[in-house]
Amino acid sequence: MSKQKNNIWPWDDFLRANKEINMAFGENYKPVYDAPMLPNGEYTAQITNAELDHYPQSGNEFVEIHVTIKDHAGCNPSIFTLYEAPTIGQMKANGQPVTQADVDRANRQITTFFLCFGIKEGDFDLRHWVGKVGRVKIAESYDKNEPDKKSKTYKTIYPQKPKDAPSAPAQAPAQAPAQTQTADPSFDDMTAQDEKAIKDIF
Repeated sequence: MSKQKNNIWPWDDFLRANKEINMAFGENYKPVYDAPMLPNGEYTAQITNAELDHYPQSGNEFVEIHVTIKDHAGCNPSIFTLYEAPTIGQMKANGQPVTQADVDRANRQITTFFLCFGIKEGDFDLRHWVGKVGRVKIAESYDKNEPDKKSKTYKTIYPQKPKDAPSAPAQAPAQAPAQTQTADPSFDDMTAQDEKAIKDIF
């Protein structure tokens, strides 16, 4: 029987050579989860560690983020993943091409993460993330390609955008209209409601 490099046998050869091995291995296994699964809901989380990693085949990078949940030490889940925004021209795991919707979704998720934990937008120095606190939602995991099919086994952490955070950056108009001077400076602070009230009068 030939051996592979480093004197490692193929698994099938190893089993044949060691007939005394317990071929019922695993039949008595019973899963034990020491970390209790948190009920669905919103929680306060603090980042304790953030590690950069990548998928060997695609090279796509992601950050694995570890958190502690306030009043729930050692709970499950306590880790979530922040994926790099893909680029047009790449292929997804399901073999479909990356669309603009995929790019936008990933950028929204990263933006929400920064807003949630109060991290300066665009700060990808992972050392700055540790210790930051934010509000997160815990709910069933789902495949972003099939959001209606939620996992019955796993839950995940979804960072939440603060209530007062902007929905999207304000876009400046292409060309600002010329301002007309008025005799009364109070018109400079006129609101849309004020304008409507004036129109209703006249």
